[in-house]
Amino acid sequence: YDGLISGIGNNNTFLRQKDRAENCYYTNLDGIQRIKGRQAHTVTAEPAVPLAFGRKIGSYSVSGITAFETGLSYRGTCLAAEGETVPVTVADMPDVTIDSLTASAGTLAREGGGWKLTMPGEDVVLTAGLRGTFRNPDFRLPASVTSIGAHAFEGAKMTAVEVGGKCGSIGEAAFRNCGSLVKIRIPASVETIDPTAFDGCGTVFVFGAAKSAAQTYCDGRANLVFVEEGKRGE
Repeated sequence: YDGLISGIGNNNTFLRQKDRAENCYYTNLDGIQRIKGRQAHTVTAEPAVPLAFGRKIGSYSVSGITAFETGLSYRGTCLAAEGETVPVTVADMPDVTIDSLTASAGTLAREGGGWKLTMPGEDVVLTAGLRGTFRNPDFRLPASVTSIGAHAFEGAKMTAVEVGGKCGSIGEAAFRNCGSLVKIRIPASVETIDPTAFDGCGTVFVFGAAKSAAQTYCDGRANLVFVEEGKRGE
């Protein structure tokens, strides 16, 4: 932001050896020493909850960069440099709050309604524990339904689905390509979910019980974010 780059020559990416970068972040693509500027490290979250670094000071549609008072976001990924202390906030999510947040490196401290992260000299992964109460479904399966068949709702335009408490399985491609789906409640009675059940969906918040098949199913699927129901925050 309002940066200055002074090249001495023999550049390959942006900066090389004794080139100077002031008021800039850079990524150390080739491991060559830079002078001034700040080497950016990523801050990501698991599950993929949306992060921000406090108050925005500028957005640039051409580059996909949003600048904050400290740190920046590049195409949805937050970056900051070693030693910087950045306020980390989590965007509003449907019926969801952050119960806990831990960092793989650096120092993370609770502050007000958010957190402050003091950056280390490496990338950081934040692990979020989510809790919430499922509300306002626009489609509720009848309580008598014991299974959801293959392709049952493929491509349907539903935003919030509640599965009944007698359902035991969700079949092949049952909710595939449901691009409008934002959240779904899957009860503990569901013991089997086909691997293709949510293929082609965007980010979906899956509400369910701890250690249920729903939680296991969400593990390793980047577009499915598990939310534990009835969990109390500390």
